[in-house]
Amino acid sequence: MLPTTTTLSMSLPALPANALPQVYVARLFERLGGQLGNKMADLYANSPPLVVQYEWSTALAGFNKHELKRGLAACQTRRFAPTVGEFAQLCRPTLDPDVAWAEAGEGLASRERGDHGEWSHPAVYRAAMVMYAEVRAGNLRACRSRWDARLRQEFEKGFGEPVPNAPKRIANNPRLTKMSPEFRQKLQGLGFRVGRPS
Repeated sequence: MLPTTTTLSMSLPALPANALPQVYVARLFERLGGQLGNKMADLYANSPPLVVQYEWSTALAGFNKHELKRGLAACQTRRFAPTVGEFAQLCRPTLDPDVAWAEAGEGLASRERGDHGEWSHPAVYRAAMVMYAEVRAGNLRACRSRWDARLRQEFEKGFGEPVPNAPKRIANNPRLTKMSPEFRQKLQGLGFRVGRPS
């Protein structure tokens, strides 16, 4: 298992400010060792423990406890020990741009219905909002490189604020509802989305 108190070698760059604390990496390795036995030790047998700990701390920078739990849960059914990149993908499946694209499309459709939507990470929501029209059009091939870059940028910002609730909606049927411009403005000021008058 990895030591929890040893500082990193001077030859390694400084850890980023949001790096996963080394004590958490050590706990992850304990849990993974419990799940996978010697497979974790065998995978990293030829790597200096301090380097392994550094790489995991850096690669999992900004990951929260819910994401780490997701990764650990996914490892329970694995036959092989994960590399740090594989573990990051298990923690955040939406690091895969195709998975994130599908989630973004479904999430935006839910929000248009007034629902919150299912979001695995606020970064996917933020990327979807920046590229709203493209995501709703549903043609990933046409904007693949832009989507990949935007998703990467948003993940680099970290978790940030949680995904906000969808705006409240009121259906506006002019045959059933006569709404003065003043009342419409008041509702919009309260956060309701009202249809345009016909």
